[in-house]
Amino acid sequence: MNFHILYIVLFSNLVYSKAKSSLSSSQYTPIFRPNLPAGPFKIKVTAYMPCDFNYDHLINFNHYLSKTSPTRYEIMGNLTFLIPFDDSLTMNLNYAVKGSNGGWIKNSHLIVIKNACSSLKSHLGNRWLNYTTAFHFKETDCPISPGDYVSSGIDQSIFEYSDVQKYFFYGEYKVTQTFINSSGDIVGCSESLQNIVRPWE
Repeated sequence: MNFHILYIVLFSNLVYSKAKSSLSSSQYTPIFRPNLPAGPFKIKVTAYMPCDFNYDHLINFNHYLSKTSPTRYEIMGNLTFLIPFDDSLTMNLNYAVKGSNGGWIKNSHLIVIKNACSSLKSHLGNRWLNYTTAFHFKETDCPISPGDYVSSGIDQSIFEYSDVQKYFFYGEYKVTQTFINSSGDIVGCSESLQNIVRPWE
């Protein structure tokens, strides 16, 4: 369950659904234009990091990438849930795109996803089971009980391609995810660096 990957899947689905809704399935044919800023993609996560907050949250992420071969990276680290990870939580996503001067342009894409747990499970499909197994979750269904879950290693490459949406905007992003409870309080936060690239790159 790579949360950041799912966010791209969900956002890209929203972006393109409006355009596709005006066309019948027989009329809609994607056109291959490799120089356009959006199209078929794969996701290369280059780093995970905590948010720049000075206190611990009720949900803490400590993901990192471990290089196990010249071409293979595994997701390692641990998750600490002091509260259940369930559908009472909402995920807020803020995409900052890297500008031409090397700085981050915040609020490039914003998205709010309700029912955090079931949304992740639904859109990740079989990869949800890969993730819950690698992190030794007590359950494979929602909600996830409080606990400290340590990864035994999961191949990062299984998250490179989306089964839900095939198009997104190319570029280098810093993605900040926050989890909000029903009272509007932030209970979890983490960031990742991601390159959205063409499938052959």
